[in-house]
Order: sequence, then structure tokens, then C-alpha cells
Amino acid sequence: MGLQFTVLNAASAETYGAELESSFEVVDGVTLQLDATYLPHAEYGDDPTIGILAEVASAMRRVWPATPRSFSSARSAISR
Repeated sequence: MGLQFTVLNAASAETYGAELESSFEVVDGVTLQLDATYLPHAEYGDDPTIGILAEVASAMRRVWPATPRSFSSARSAISR
């Protein structure tokens, strides 16, 4: 017993948005990394290979319901 995943690639997709990444060395040996993504549009084209997932998403105007519109993160690293 376990989990099984199937990964299917759509034949076409359309996305647009913006992404920013920055890295700063705040003091010797300490780095701060910041990133932000804004994705206002993510849509796949007509693709019969996706099967039932395509039908469900098509009913929702072909927009993946779980697509995040924005994302950001911050990380720090200490090197010796």
C-alpha cells in the first residue's frame, strides 16, 4: 500500500507573470535570499491526453484551481 502519482504534461500552456530574486550578504558569512512571484494568468490548451483532469479544469474555464497567484519566500544561510 502506498501513494501513486502520475505526471502528465499538457501539449500546450500559456502563463505570464513576473519573478524577482535577490541575494544579499548582510555581514561576512551571513546571506539573506528573497524571492517573489506573481502569476496572474496560468492556462493550458486543449489536450486530450490529460483526460478527466482536463475535463474538470475545462469546466472551470481551463484555469487550474490550485494555481497560486502569488508566492514569496525568504531564506538565510550562514557559512563558516
